[in-house]
Amino acid sequence: MKTTIISNGSKWLGEDPDSIEKLIDVLEKNPLDPTFEKYGNFITELDQPGAWEEPEKHKEFTGVVGFFGNFHTISHVFNIRTNDKDIIKRLTTAIRKNQKTDAYESACVEMTCPECGEVTAHQAFHICTKARLEQFTNGVFD
Repeated sequence: MKTTIISNGSKWLGEDPDSIEKLIDVLEKNPLDPTFEKYGNFITELDQPGAWEEPEKHKEFTGVVGFFGNFHTISHVFNIRTNDKDIIKRLTTAIRKNQKTDAYESACVEMTCPECGEVTAHQAFHICTKARLEQFTNGVFD
């Protein structure tokens, strides 16, 4: 494997995904969606099996890094796998730089539940476990 772009950009079925360079350009101009911190923080070493998996199944991914996420203010989903050290370095640098911007920090604040501190994509649909536990404890559900 060198580089596989599974998706990059908002595309119709059958359209070619955007290039790595386009993703880096979008990363320089738009904050990432902080909810993806829960799913590997945008960067995952794919040769690390989960506790329930057999390590042999991951040998084909030795040295392969996955980049997965989307953006806070625009839809430009990306899912890229590569073992190309230059691409790994460029994307890692661009993602971590994005996470240090004021725009990303603002997105984190905007998407954080004031009750439990969880970052959630859809605040209106978030069921805060801390708030619900307090309601239950205080007899709101009686």
